[in-house]
Amino acid sequence: MSVASLRHLILAVETQQRERARIFAEKMALADELASEKLRDSEEKAEKAVKELEQAMAEARKIAGDDALELQVALRKPAALQAPTSPAKSAAVTRRSGTAMMQSPGAPPVSPPLQNPTPPAYSTAVSEAALRELATDSSLESLRRQLEEELRRGREARRRLVELKYKALKTRDDSRNAAERAFQNGFLGRTDRLLADLQAAFANPLKATQLIDGALGVLDGIIYTFDTEVIPAVEKFATVAQDSVANVERPAEEAANHADRGRMILGEMRKSARFKTVAERRHVLSQVNSTLSVQPARPNAPVVEIKGVQELRLAVKTISTDLRALRPEMARAKTPPTPDLRPARAQVTEHFDQSFRGKTPSEGRRIRDQFIVEARGRYGADPATLAAVEKLINDEARARGIY
Repeated sequence: MSVASLRHLILAVETQQRERARIFAEKMALADELASEKLRDSEEKAEKAVKELEQAMAEARKIAGDDALELQVALRKPAALQAPTSPAKSAAVTRRSGTAMMQSPGAPPVSPPLQNPTPPAYSTAVSEAALRELATDSSLESLRRQLEEELRRGREARRRLVELKYKALKTRDDSRNAAERAFQNGFLGRTDRLLADLQAAFANPLKATQLIDGALGVLDGIIYTFDTEVIPAVEKFATVAQDSVANVERPAEEAANHADRGRMILGEMRKSARFKTVAERRHVLSQVNSTLSVQPARPNAPVVEIKGVQELRLAVKTISTDLRALRPEMARAKTPPTPDLRPARAQVTEHFDQSFRGKTPSEGRRIRDQFIVEARGRYGADPATLAAVEKLINDEARARGIY
């Protein structure tokens, strides 16, 4: 192997190790951050749903409370506050009251007649029988309780989401640490050893073939470990990251579903409060019950695809492909092609003729061995070229009867 080709191989391994380590770290961090962002989005969705339900619950209590108060006022309305039956009777009453005050100057002052207050919603439009029937009707209260149940379920979904989120963070941290350890030990640590073997071959050219043979064994170990330990660990992290997000998204969807139902109930409750007959209110309640019983739930949370996780998977596969591409290059370095010395043969033939002409076999062997020593001194750093030159010297000597 030539010094230049060995240096190129070492540089290629160093570059791959450095760049792949950087890419792996970047993709792991990106996947982790995007998964955390998805968890935050789910938590915010649940919080928003519960807040909306709480606001709806506050309005529902006010609607039910105001309606009950208006009914009480209407049922307790004194008969004296009713409007007078005729203008003449009203004028007579006023004249008598005024005459009484004028005839009794020493009596305590008498307050003027009370003016009729603004009648409540039920005072003029609803009969007393209808008012009493409305007072015993529980339609509005039933709607309020249904909304209260949606609030309870929304809060329960949020509670489960928080629990799942903390479990997801712990599981994801564990799987991320395991993937990073596997990469450190299975790729970075082993490529350090591979570089050490290649650098040893660079420092010892005569043993380069043997040392590269050992480096090939190290590379095979890296490929095997990467496929059996690093890739599975990274895949587990990717699966855990996506599953944890999906698991947390489900209760967030449930909370949003309860908020939708609560919004519908509140809208019907507002409408029901405007009705002043039991039949109308019970009709609204019946419609709500029917809607809640058949309203399709939101679909299950879709399979979550996190962009950073997909990029991490692709990066790991690319590293595995690059490792496999490195092996043929190292194998070629172990057994480099034999240099073609045919163009040089014609130039050295005359020199060999002069060197071996008229020499005894023993003198010829001594000259041949001297040529080989000179070749080793000149081509010792290039084993392939040295082997080709030694073969050329031996072939020329044998052609002249020197064995």
